[in-house]
Amino acid sequence: MKHFFTLCVIGILAGSCMSEKDAKPGNATTFVHYFSGGYNDQAVTVEETADGGYILLTNSKIQVSEATAPIYRIKLIKTDAFGNPVWQSILNDSTKSYRSTDLDLIPGGGYVITGEDIKPDTSAYTLVMTVDENGKSTGKTISKRGPGKKSSISGQAVTVNAVGNYIVLSLSGNANMHLTEFIKGDTTAKWTTAYAAGKTTLASEVFIDNAGKYLWSGTVTKTDATGIRMVKTAANAVNTDFDLTILNPGFSETASDFTRYGYGYAVIGSTNQKRDDKGNVIGVADFDILFKRLGSDGTVLSSKSFPLGSKDNSNDLGNAISSTQDGGLILLGSVNSVSINGNGDDDYILIKVDAFGEEVWRQNFGSRYKDAGVAVKQTSDGGYLVLGTTTQGQLDIVMLAKTDKDGLIK
Repeated sequence: MKHFFTLCVIGILAGSCMSEKDAKPGNATTFVHYFSGGYNDQAVTVEETADGGYILLTNSKIQVSEATAPIYRIKLIKTDAFGNPVWQSILNDSTKSYRSTDLDLIPGGGYVITGEDIKPDTSAYTLVMTVDENGKSTGKTISKRGPGKKSSISGQAVTVNAVGNYIVLSLSGNANMHLTEFIKGDTTAKWTTAYAAGKTTLASEVFIDNAGKYLWSGTVTKTDATGIRMVKTAANAVNTDFDLTILNPGFSETASDFTRYGYGYAVIGSTNQKRDDKGNVIGVADFDILFKRLGSDGTVLSSKSFPLGSKDNSNDLGNAISSTQDGGLILLGSVNSVSINGNGDDDYILIKVDAFGEEVWRQNFGSRYKDAGVAVKQTSDGGYLVLGTTTQGQLDIVMLAKTDKDGLIK
């Protein structure tokens, strides 16, 4: 089957789209590029590579008709430092349905990916696969079944530990979270430990601290409340250091992503605790972007939201968060265009936070279509890389943007 992608290089308000064959590489230090393979292509995550370029992890959803189950294919797109495509690699054929959720760089070159191997009966196994620096599968793909014959389990996050092994966080429905160490090279499981999940959704991050402890986060729903969950554990330990449910009584809060921040961590998500421009609580309303600072023991140090003014009466989503070179943070959200006098439908918003948790600046950009952020990273030159999915009618395409150090695209 023929596969291709198109590259769109556009201004923020309007632009044109050209095929890869006709595209002329640019060298702007800031840019917006769009990638599409003709199917619904959904962005997953992005990393800066050793050569100064970027590796994009995406999923292609292929559905012949509404009556048939979709097939998913994992696609890697490698770009240069200016976002121009270098190569793309489709990692599974049409006989298998693989959907990715996270990627990490392997020291010395290559990538490890986790996600799910979707079976014909729609059950899923945890997927772990390794790819070399040129996007070629190393042949070390594994598919790990859940505890029951028909139970589904999906890889949610992956990181590489100090000895080069792969740490994968998986979720089995509302039953268990699983942490597994896979040995580099042959990807056999060294150990795996299960933790009660309940009604939990996980952020696609797992961190290893200086003591070798593992920490992850997500959203948990109790009988009458929705809040943030934080788990910290030693390797292969059944008993956790802590497993915290962080609730804000009377309000609902969710965690989409988290990162290291000072000696602790920071969480981004959404909250329906409405605040005015001065930070005063004014009741329950639509959702705003949520930012929480957490200590190393998971205790909440501070919590705030980012109201967007009097026109903000729609749900704003906190999508991703990342540490910055100055000890602060960069936050990525998706907000309704009306709230910010934007370009149409939902736009991206970047919020810079300093080392003390105070907002430094905010910038927004987007197309006239629906834009949904998935990842943000500071690049080695001090700018910011934003990955998202733009929906044009019924078609999803991948967006990669690079801003300067002030969040501007020039």
